[in-house]
Amino acid sequence: MKNIRVFNVRGCMILAGLMILSLSGCEYWPPALLAQLEQLRNHVQDLSDERAELETHLREATVVREELMGQVGTLTRENRELRRQVTLLQRNVAAQRKTPAKVATSRSHTSVARGSADAKGQRVLYFKNPPMRGRDVRDLQRALSRIGVPVQADGFYGSDTRAAVKWFQRKEGLRADGMVGAGTWSAVNDRLTSETETRVIRFKNPPMKGPDVRKVQEALRHAGHSLRVDGTFGSNTQSAIKRFQRLQGLRADGVVGHATRNALGLS
Repeated sequence: MKNIRVFNVRGCMILAGLMILSLSGCEYWPPALLAQLEQLRNHVQDLSDERAELETHLREATVVREELMGQVGTLTRENRELRRQVTLLQRNVAAQRKTPAKVATSRSHTSVARGSADAKGQRVLYFKNPPMRGRDVRDLQRALSRIGVPVQADGFYGSDTRAAVKWFQRKEGLRADGMVGAGTWSAVNDRLTSETETRVIRFKNPPMKGPDVRKVQEALRHAGHSLRVDGTFGSNTQSAIKRFQRLQGLRADGVVGHATRNALGLS
């Protein structure tokens, strides 16, 4: 700092000397004065170069800062989405733990022998070659389809029907062996009765209203979707349902059926 002051004083003295020489009309410039003047010019040029370099670094730092802010925003959105998905998974796990295992039904189901009839004289259905066929097979397929298990009602107990039955048995806490005896028939009928008593909620004009709509909206809010809980199934609720269905891997049709109710934990 002291050197800078000394240099500034010398610079002022040099400038004063130049003014005196110019006023006196002297055309002679001492070599020492010229050397100091050149040194002063070099110093000014160095300061100008340093300033330009600092401005370049500042611009580069600004660009890096903007890129980092963009990355922070992206990570924040991804973190929010992951937290929402974790919440949904935790709710699904909790709902599965609350589902009572139908032990008695499973025992009655496994006590039925292959190719025999159950206690009510109903034929036990299972996969074999050639496949079993008949009206009872078609009734089973139609019942599974009505409760949200995708299967074709062709009247043949093929591998696709066996896979659908196993999926239903696992969901109901039964032994997943693909055999439809008294226990599985009872579970299908119970689920079919429950499905019949529960209406399918969709967007209509005028909109559907009621406590079941409110429960759907509350479940959506709990799952992290922002919407108004007013018991009216309007366009905002339909949009929230579609977003929820896409996140759950369901068909995003905005209709609250059995599969969507299960995902919301309302079954």
